[in-house]
Amino acid sequence: MSFAVTVAPGKSWHTCADYVLVSDDQTRAPAYGCHREETHLDRLQAEWLARATRITTANEDVYRFWRQSREDMRALRLHEEDYASNLALRRRPAEHDVLPGAVSRCKRAAGLGGRLDLPLHPGVHGPNRLRGPPRSDTKGSMSETLVTYDGATTIGVHLLPDVAPLYGRLGYRFGAIGDRGTNKGLEAARAGKVDVAGVMRELTAQEKAELRWALVGYDALGVFVSEENRVRGVSRAQLKGIFTGAIRSWKELGGAEAPVLPVTEIKTGGRGTVLELKRLALDGDEYGETREYEDAPDCLRHVASDPSAVTAASMSMAIPGVRAIAIDGAEPTASNLRAGGYLLGRPMYLVSRTPAPAAVETLLGLLLSPQGQAVVGRKFTPAR
Repeated sequence: MSFAVTVAPGKSWHTCADYVLVSDDQTRAPAYGCHREETHLDRLQAEWLARATRITTANEDVYRFWRQSREDMRALRLHEEDYASNLALRRRPAEHDVLPGAVSRCKRAAGLGGRLDLPLHPGVHGPNRLRGPPRSDTKGSMSETLVTYDGATTIGVHLLPDVAPLYGRLGYRFGAIGDRGTNKGLEAARAGKVDVAGVMRELTAQEKAELRWALVGYDALGVFVSEENRVRGVSRAQLKGIFTGAIRSWKELGGAEAPVLPVTEIKTGGRGTVLELKRLALDGDEYGETREYEDAPDCLRHVASDPSAVTAASMSMAIPGVRAIAIDGAEPTASNLRAGGYLLGRPMYLVSRTPAPAAVETLLGLLLSPQGQAVVGRKFTPAR
């Protein structure tokens, strides 16, 4: 089926297609209309996705393959099966085999032979163990000590893999690396469920008094738009208006006459980006309506394909198809961050319980050393 559409400059066009499934005398109508709202079924699917095993690895191809596999498995869940919030606990055992199978598919798709070291969350073999942070394992092969991490994805994906070779020379290796976000990682470290957490927001005075912490660097949050969007910069007031919903058209910002679509990570998920943008740019006000995704890479992929969308994410996560815009005339560069001229600079903390394990003290000392700060400086602004 094809048809011609003429769209005037600066205008937008939208349509929907309904799939109606017919089998003999049974007809299944679409569950949603053109402009859908979240339903009980959406919430159940989101709950399943939150429980499903995640991985964090320096191999970007494996990481993306696994994430897409989880999204595909969520999409394949039929709604007749999903009317109970505890469905993962009452599934037939054969249906749990998808996760070990997915690991094997990961190995084949990445073209890796033999051993594949992926820092998985525990519980690959059944749903009753698919919750919570990575376990704090202490011993690896031979004399290595395994160190577990949870918290900010930016640190877990873009800093720890870079410092791992130096850390390995000291006899330590990262075991499980979680990506559940700043607040959940902090809670896990405080409880001793992981050795160290990554925190991408300012610590409170109480948190600093109770925990072992080190400020290892600074990250610039970029405000990203599609390369097709002609807006090059906004003021702080305009940025606030974008994410609170006060500004609804790009025309108000010097762009096309098209709706503004703010895209964020899940706002109730305790993610550092969501918390810091609210603190730094929204003056503590609540977010308006946004399109929500599980984490920043999903947000950026949406923006790359949608000229009306805008999101905030670490500059270390930039992908083709997006570009960061200036705020009050300042670009998100290291020099502007050091000079205090860029609004969305945020601290990068590593945090542990008190007293911290020896492996964590070694990690903090390494990252604050000249060698470690040079590693931080590859993608971020060093603390020293």
